[in-house]
Order: sequence, then C-alpha cells, then structure tokens
Amino acid sequence: MATLTSTFTRSNIHLPSPSRKPYSWEQDISLQSLSSNHIRHDVEYLTRLNHFISECENWTKQLYVYRPCARALPPGSDEIIVEILEPFAGQMSEFQAWIEDVISAVLDALKGLRTEELRLTILHLLGLLFELDAVKNVKSSLKNDFSIFKRYKGGMEDDMSLVFFLAQSNSTMAKLKEAVLRAGLGDWMLDLLVLACERLEKNLWCWPSQRFLLYKAMVMSSGTLDKKKLRPCVDRVTKLFKECPYLPIYGDIAADLHQFWEFPVNVMVFDAPTAFLEINERLRVVKEDNAVKVFTDAVQILSKWTSKVYEFYAFKIRNPHFQAKDSPYVQAVKANLTPQEKDILHIYVKQIVALSTTILNLAQGYQDTFVKHTAKEYEKFHVHQLKPAFNTSSNNKRKKGGEANILIEQAYAVLEAITLDPPGRPSPNLTLLRMLLSASTGEGSKKRLLSRESVTQFLEKSFWFPLYHDYLYVIGKCSDLGGLWFKEYFLDLSKVLQVPVDTSVPFILLTHSLAPLKIYDDAARTALTFFKQKFVFNEIEAEANLAFDQFVFGFAQKNFLSARFAALGKTDHSQLEKTPLTLSLLGRTIPFRKITTQIYQHYLASSVNVAIARFESAPFPAISELADLLAHHRAVARILNQPFALTSRQKSRIADHALEEFITDVCRNWCWNASTMRFVKSCVVYTTVRPAQKKVSSLYLYGSKQVTNDSLAKSALQRMYIGLEHIRMLCDLVDIQPIVDSLGHLALSTINEKFMPALEELQAMFPSQMRLPSIELGTIGSFEYYLASLKEIVKNTDKDKLFGIAQEVGNVIVLLSLINHCMRNDAITESTRSFFDARDRLEKVPRGLDKIAQTARNFLVEDLVNWADDETRDIFMKACDPLFATSYTSANVIDLLGTFRRLFCENLIPATRSDDWETSKDLYRVWSSVMLLFQILPYSVQHGFSARLLFGDAVVIVGTLLLVATKQEEAYSAFDISRSLLHVHQIENSDRTSWFKSAKKVQTGMGNVSRRP
Repeated sequence: MATLTSTFTRSNIHLPSPSRKPYSWEQDISLQSLSSNHIRHDVEYLTRLNHFISECENWTKQLYVYRPCARALPPGSDEIIVEILEPFAGQMSEFQAWIEDVISAVLDALKGLRTEELRLTILHLLGLLFELDAVKNVKSSLKNDFSIFKRYKGGMEDDMSLVFFLAQSNSTMAKLKEAVLRAGLGDWMLDLLVLACERLEKNLWCWPSQRFLLYKAMVMSSGTLDKKKLRPCVDRVTKLFKECPYLPIYGDIAADLHQFWEFPVNVMVFDAPTAFLEINERLRVVKEDNAVKVFTDAVQILSKWTSKVYEFYAFKIRNPHFQAKDSPYVQAVKANLTPQEKDILHIYVKQIVALSTTILNLAQGYQDTFVKHTAKEYEKFHVHQLKPAFNTSSNNKRKKGGEANILIEQAYAVLEAITLDPPGRPSPNLTLLRMLLSASTGEGSKKRLLSRESVTQFLEKSFWFPLYHDYLYVIGKCSDLGGLWFKEYFLDLSKVLQVPVDTSVPFILLTHSLAPLKIYDDAARTALTFFKQKFVFNEIEAEANLAFDQFVFGFAQKNFLSARFAALGKTDHSQLEKTPLTLSLLGRTIPFRKITTQIYQHYLASSVNVAIARFESAPFPAISELADLLAHHRAVARILNQPFALTSRQKSRIADHALEEFITDVCRNWCWNASTMRFVKSCVVYTTVRPAQKKVSSLYLYGSKQVTNDSLAKSALQRMYIGLEHIRMLCDLVDIQPIVDSLGHLALSTINEKFMPALEELQAMFPSQMRLPSIELGTIGSFEYYLASLKEIVKNTDKDKLFGIAQEVGNVIVLLSLINHCMRNDAITESTRSFFDARDRLEKVPRGLDKIAQTARNFLVEDLVNWADDETRDIFMKACDPLFATSYTSANVIDLLGTFRRLFCENLIPATRSDDWETSKDLYRVWSSVMLLFQILPYSVQHGFSARLLFGDAVVIVGTLLLVATKQEEAYSAFDISRSLLHVHQIENSDRTSWFKSAKKVQTGMGNVSRRP
C-alpha cells in the first residue's frame, strides 16, 4: 500500500471550485467492470433516481418562483389569454405525468433495494417530493391561472384530473401511499424510515439542507404507512420530531410536523449560541494532530447554528402573532420579531459569519493534513479489513459464495483505483466503493468476508471525506442563510409585486452590523445558480442596495454619535465600531471606509454650518457657543481620524457676522465697564434684526437633546457679557485684519461725520466765562453753581446724542484695543497704526479745534502705535475721570453720586451765577463739563437710568484720547470739575453729622428754586 500513501502526500493539490458540487450519492455511477448483477441493478436504479432528483429540483424551483400572469392580462381578450396560458397548462399536465413516473421509479427501486447508497438516494428523492408537494400546496397562483385558462379555453370539463391534482393538498403523498399499499412495499418504506432515524441520531448530515431532507423523508415515508406498521418506531420518530417541529421548505414556506404526526407541542426556546468562545479557543490553538477533529466539530457546530436559525424562522412563519390593527396584508408579510428575538437572531448570524471565516482559514492552512488523514483512513481500512478479506476471497474462489468474493474483489479494485485519482479532490469511485461494501455485508449476502461493524464504521468515516476535500462548497452550504430573504409565498398570498422592505429579515437585522449582508450574498447566489432566475436576482440586488445605503448612513451616524459622546467624556473610544476597508456585496467590492469617510465629512461640514448659522442668528457673545461647538467638532474629527479645518467661506461668514454685530449691536447697545473690563448690555437698546434660528437635529450639535441642552446652558452664561475671552475666540477662528480695517474706517468716519459736529455744538453753548468755585460754597453750592453755569447744555438734548456717538467711537476703540491685546503681533500693530493714522482722514475739523486736531494727528502717528507700553497706558489712566480711578472707588464717591442725582431729580437748579469767573472754551474745560453731566445726569427720570449706566465707560475714552493727544491732561486734572467737587465733598465729609445737617438745611431753604417741568 506504499503507492496509496505516496499518492495522497503530493504537495501540488488543486483547490476545488466553491461553486462545484462535491461527489455524493447524487452523482451517476459508472458501470465499468461490474460483474455482480445486484450491484449492477442498484447502480442502474441509482442512476435513474439521480435523474429524477435533478428533475424534482427543477420542478420545485419553477413552482416556487412562479409569478401569476393571468391578472395582468386585459379582460375580454380570450385568444390572447389562451395563447399565453396554454404553455403553462401544458407544463402542469407534464408535471402531473411526471409525478406518476417518479412514483413508479420509487416503487421499482424499493423492489430491488439492497445497498445503503440506494436507500439514501430514495430518502433524498422522498424529501424532495415532500418539498415539491408543500410548494404546490401553498402556490395559489397555480390554481388561479389554470382555472382562468380552463374557463377561457373551454371543452375541458371532462378532464378534471389535473384540476383535482392541483387543488388537492399533499396529492403526491396520497398517490405514493396508495401505490405503496397496493404494491405491498410497506416494510421497505419502514426500513427507509428507520435509516433516516439512524442518520439523524448519529448526526450523519453535513449541512442543514441534508438534515431537513432526512426529516422530510421521514414525513413522506411515515405518511405512506399505517399505524400498525409504524408501531415499532413511534418513540424514535416522536423524539426526533420534537427536536424539529417546524421544517423550512423554501424561503418563507414552512411545514408544521404536528399536521403529520401526533406529538406534544413544546414551546420553542430561542437562546443565543453558547459554544462560540469554546470553539474559537479550539480553533485558535489547533495543531496538526487534532486539526481534522477540530475542523469536523467546528463544521457540525456551524451547521447546527444555521439549522437553528432556519427552525426559528419556520416557527415564526407558522406561528405569527398579530396585533388587532394589522390588516390581512400586513399579517401576510409581517415578520413578528420581538426586540429580544432580533438581537438573538443577529447574534446567530454574526457568529455564523465569523465562524465560517475562521473555519475557512483553518481549512486552507491544513489542507495537506486533511489529504493525509483521508489517505491514512483508506490505508487503515485496506490493511486491516479489505486486504485480508481479499486474500480469503482469492483462496476460496472455487468454493461456494462466489457472489461475496466478487464483491470483495471489486471493492479491492475500486480502492486501488482511488489511488490514481487526482489528490485533493473527492474521488468519483468513493460511492461505488461504499455500495460494494454495503452489498457485501447486507442481509442478502450468503457469506460475509467483512464484518458489518468494520464496514459500518468505515461508511460513517467516509461520509466526511468530501468535506475534507471540497471544504469551500461544504462551508458555503453550512453557512448558507439565503433562505431568510425569499418571500415568494408572501408575494403570492398578498397579491402584490413586492412586500415592504421593512418586513425583510436581512433588512431588519442589518441595523445591527454588517453580518446580515451575507444573507443577500447567499440569496443572490441561490437565485443565479439554483433558481436561475434573473428577475429574482434583480429584486435581491435592489433591496440589497437600499439596505446597504441605509446601513452605511446608520453605521456612520452611530459612530458619529459615539464619537460625540467620547469627545464629551461620557463614553470611551471602544464604543466605536471598527470600519472595514472594503467589503463584498453581490460580487462587488465596495470601498466601505471611503464611503463612511465621505459621510463623516458631510456630518462635520453640516455641523460647522449649523454652528455658524446659530451664531449668525444670535448676538456677538454667541461666539463662545460657536467656539465650544467648533472645539467639540474638532475633537470628534480627531476621534474619527478625519481632517478638520474651516473653509474660507465659513471663516468669511463668521467674520462678516462679527463685524455686523460690532457695528449694529455692540457699538450701540453694549456698555463698556472699565472695572470688570467687559461689555454689558445697555438698559435701553436699539432693535437689531437677525435671521430666525432654525431648529436642527441634535446630531449636528452635541449628539442628544439632553446633552445639547446641558452644554448650551453652560455657554449661555458667557452670552451675558463680552470680554477679552470673546475677542480671543474670534481671533482664533478668523483672519482679524479685515475686521480691524472695517472698524477703523467706521471709527474715523464717525469721528469726522458725527462726533466732531456734535462736540462743536456743545462748544458753542459753553459759557464764555467759568472758573472753579470757592471751597466755602460747599458741595451743594458748588454743584448748584456748575448746574447754573451749564444750564444751556443741561437743557439741550443734543448732549445725549453726543454721549451715544462717543459710546460708539469708544466701543470701537475698546474693541480694537482688546484685539490688539489678544493678538500681540506686528500685523495687528500695523493695523492699529493704520487706523489711528489720521493724517489724511480728518477732513472736517470744527473751528476752535484746529490745534487739537493737528496735535492729535502727530500724536496718533508717533506715540499711539506703542499702545501697549506701560507709560502710555499710565498717561491714559491718569487723564481719565478721577471718579473712575482706583484711588477714588470708595463709599463717599457712591454717596456723592447718589446725592447729585437726587438733587437733580428734585429740580434743584440754582438761579444765581457769578459773571467774574474766568472761563475758556478749551477742550479740557468743555470735556470736564461733559464728564460732569455724564456722571450725574439721569438719562430717564422715570426709569432712573443714569447716562453712565446707559452709555458705559467708553464715552470717557474718546475725550481722554483727545486730551492725551493734545497734551492737555495736566490742565484737565487741574480744572476737572468732578475732581473739584470730590475735593469739596471730602472736606465736608470729615464730620458726617454736620454734612447731613448742612444738606438738610440746604434742602429746606431751596423753596424758591425753580423746578423742571
């Protein structure tokens, strides 16, 4: 036997095609060199039955995918209807005659039944006949189309056998039962039933369809026997039927075994598979000595899982649970899967896909080991069993028992021929060897040269040989889930062209992961290679494309939301599902990662646009919300490994809206607070028109509605003011240069066109003579004196206009200074310099201010460039109103301002004034008076708004800059009215009691003071 071993250990092994069927009892057997009449007859029967098996599969496929056409024909056209349906009627007649022929072939084979291979072939054919009968029972379109043809054809009233054949349920089983009883072959049918039970009990089936065929053959064989014949095997059949009470036929057609056999109804338990980790661990540590065992066990587990899925699907088809509101159509197509069942079914599909891939990798790595194992088994049987029997047969050739000798000699010759077959492929002589061995130990053999136990053991082992050689086909059959898609019965039942896609099982399961895409691949392969119907493939392709599109977007959206929560720290990165580089769908290679990347980029771009749109419909403080959103989007992009950068268009939108808000809202409606270094909302604001904020999905914000509300609530606090952080956010997002230039043009134009004319009007109303009053007048007297001196300005409402203009200019200057502080680079310094360069821009200069304007030009160009210098900053702070200086922010200042405002509200305006006071219309005198009125006069007596509260501290900045520019800060400090009043107040306040007495005395003695209307 050295040649046998050497032949099977060659290294050049050819991998079989995955689409080719392995050799089994389904293939024809050659009749070469067969001397035994019994084997010759069995092979002839086997060849004939294999032919009927092929035809039976074709009839089943044609009936299952048959679509009714009579309803599509126009009424009234009798000739057209008859012409179109006549081929169909002829096929139905041929189908009825074929049923008679196949029953006759089965009976002939039963009469000459001897070998196990022939019995298995008959079982296979019986199982297919049961499938064919079940498909014929549920396809009502067959009966309807034939009835329409018979009605329009006419003259067929006498031939009613075909009508009864199509209308009768289980007609094939009834005909077979009648023929078996008439021929008296019940014992042989019982033998087939027992053989099927033995195969199921020993798990001698490789893929689910083989297992289900054995059950169907059991139903078919038991249906032809009476109860008396079935009595010896009732318990065995009942036990097996309890394990699989619902049989899948084709797609959405299932059989309930309770209709054919009486046994208790058990509640079907559908639990998740538990052996996945164990088999994976075994596959991970597999070695050469146990590779065959591990591979066989893994294939059996894979087949059991696939069988469990089909059994559960058959159970759901036969036991639907409808709601009261479901229509008959919905009841016909509804899957009725609970959320728990969907999860478990998805786990099965996912683990089937994973295990099949692992097994395939194992088989490819250990193919030589499988070939050696097969050769070893052949050699073991040859040396220990067949060769001794052959030697015995050769010595006893002249004696009786020549039939057994011939079988042994032929078996020995066939085994020698197997050594000449190409290695790595299933031998076509294996079935012949199995038949010869089975016949040599059968009940009809007179003398057995081989023990039945040894032959039975070899037959059971050789059953798995095709698995080791054609593992691609076997693994594909074990993991084939394409039957979960087909719904031809539902189409026929609901009378529609296509059922809703959301009732498709793979479409439902595809919301979890990519694993259910295998169902579409298997269904498409079945449609093209088994059913051979292009229109079925087109339907599968259309649904697969739709399902894949929805899954891709759902997958990307789920990962995008997980990345959002991970960016917020609510989850970790492990929640993100891995994105495969490519995947295969219906024979196409799809760049899955590229598609998801495009979706991520779309989500990120939409999120940025939504954030900018929210900013465009909100005031400028919403820049904090925009910055938070953009930072969050940037973190999400980093988690997803996606690039993130604002486009020029997006930056332009942010800059344009920020500039618009600066001009229309911040400069007019916000007050600068020099103490907190922030802008706050003014008490009285101008209306600003903004676009309405649209409602958007939380997907584009922070992921969920609750998280979005919480995050936006945190940023809402920063929308109550404008500070240095807001300007820094803007500088980080956009190019600040255009904003600086625009604000500079705005400030200069406002100074030239508004501020200077308003200041000139106040200058004209300023008294020609005015000097500091004596300290002896006291606080109230000095205050009355200033009010009387500035009576014209107090009554003039244009001062409020000047305050508003000064507010706008001052706010612009503050904004530019904040920008300069944030940026601190040469570009901003140059921008600030270009803004303050008033050499060619101060066109309109009021009379009396020529010297001031010229000095301002020189100063702004030479000194204000270094705005950040400590010296310049100190000069500016010293020139500011002492009421705002740090050394005067005490309780007495607050009391003084409160007293001044109460006196003014009571119209305590003095009527006397001294004409001998020295006055001048210099800038420092005019601005000192304006600052006095700015601090003490209320903007609205009714609401109690002060001018400072309404316009902010930025009003001080404009005049202060002019004072610094014209070198009048020392004169301003010497003549400052506010400082003088504060000095008087501090002297009087040395004795609080005398201060209140004096105030009360002054108030009671002011009866002759005229009041403001």
